[in-house]
Amino acid sequence: MQTDYTLPLIKTSGLRTALFLVATGIFLYLRTCVLPGIPMAAQNDAVFFFEHAKRILMGQVPFRDFFVFVMPGTDLLYAGLFRLFGIHAWLVLAIVILLGLSLTAVLLQISKRLLSGNLVFLPATLFLIFDFDNARDATHHWYSTLLVMLAVLTLLRGRTYSKILSAGALCGVATIFTQTQGFLGFVAIATFIIWMLRTERQSKFLLIKALVVLTVPFIVIVGGTLGYYAHLAGIRTLVYALWEYPRPFTATQYSYPLLGLGSQPGFIDFFHRVSFSCLYLFVPLVYIFCFHRLFRQKHHMNPRHWEAVLLISLAGSALLVTVALGPSSHRLCMVAPPAMIAFVWYFSGVGAIERKIQSTLWWLSIALFLYLPIRLQLLPRNYLDLPTGRTAFLSPEQYAVDRWLAEHTRANDYFFGLTPASFAVALRNPTPLDLILPTKMTTPAQEEAVIRSLQQYPSTLIFLRHEEAFDDNARLQEFTVFIHSHYHLAKAFPSGEFWQVNQ
Repeated sequence: MQTDYTLPLIKTSGLRTALFLVATGIFLYLRTCVLPGIPMAAQNDAVFFFEHAKRILMGQVPFRDFFVFVMPGTDLLYAGLFRLFGIHAWLVLAIVILLGLSLTAVLLQISKRLLSGNLVFLPATLFLIFDFDNARDATHHWYSTLLVMLAVLTLLRGRTYSKILSAGALCGVATIFTQTQGFLGFVAIATFIIWMLRTERQSKFLLIKALVVLTVPFIVIVGGTLGYYAHLAGIRTLVYALWEYPRPFTATQYSYPLLGLGSQPGFIDFFHRVSFSCLYLFVPLVYIFCFHRLFRQKHHMNPRHWEAVLLISLAGSALLVTVALGPSSHRLCMVAPPAMIAFVWYFSGVGAIERKIQSTLWWLSIALFLYLPIRLQLLPRNYLDLPTGRTAFLSPEQYAVDRWLAEHTRANDYFFGLTPASFAVALRNPTPLDLILPTKMTTPAQEEAVIRSLQQYPSTLIFLRHEEAFDDNARLQEFTVFIHSHYHLAKAFPSGEFWQVNQ
């Protein structure tokens, strides 16, 4: 085994790197808040994990006291941050910025081991504009992708036993955030190690030793976490939440992968549609073309670059597989970072076509890098002073809903049905579920659990969204009867209705 293996770092100006990261931070800041520094209202999937973190701080245990179907790493991380800094809108803003900066910095470090000159900065720039900006959501997928990419970077820095040990540990932690991404990232790295050691004709002993070094920290971290929650919640509960439930959830939730597009007018809507359409073709095709070149031109390539591209392509393909059954645009963005590096490497030549592609990507990226923050800052907005802090709203609908809810509740009141508003107004969910929907995502047992909780801890208000095209009217009949028996319509909005408990 080549214990001294290291892929040389292509030197770039430290000043240019620092300036690039500063510009990245400014871009993220101007895309997540409105000047002079008021954070925008939290939304998307991240708010569910913020709510879970609040539950943990109140002494509740994931799986046992509230339902989750991904590993609780994100919940635990946010619980720790909320305990340290309190629950504030500005902290949500800081989390998104730090997450984007971390991903950008890792992509930049990996690019320095494959590319040269200004091309070093192109993958991170493409990621920032066309990927992260379309999914500025501090949810669990991003953390797992970040950790898997860190594992890749660790092995690019050297294939010593200590580096392999670190890669296994990083994949283990990634699994604590998203079980599929962390595990398949681990499989991709194990495949790379097996491939390289067999290619180098190393002994079976060294191969087994390397795999043991990779596997032990992974099993300790993942097994320890699973064992802890199995002890608290029960093995059957854990198996159902992490293995059985995600299949019907994915089949239902992601039946419409482009759902949600078209909500913004004009150019931005067109830009998002083009970006997402390109992603659906771009991500899988990049890896196909890279694997084709790797095995067709292996003997004409720099061996260290060949190994690096192989590792990046294996890890990226593994991440892609995790969203294959539910390839929504949102989830696809969160597994696409390795594809950005592979794409730029594929077109990093000095031929006329490659140089034209590079130039086009640079000009388009720079234009959007300047346009997108300016456009957001010029949009009309409304403000609310909420328990989590002063918050800006770009959506008139979201502003009206949150304002009405804040005027008709007090902090820590029981409320169910609209998690983004619940988090902003600092309300409590008395049920074990984040929401209830007339689809396969809500089982009869879950419906009964929600009704029992509302009977024991009546919510002041409940939000019911309007019927969607994919709803099943045969579902949630007991819940509907319960609501009409114990609540009355208080306020209707285009997105749904507030029902108030009968006195």
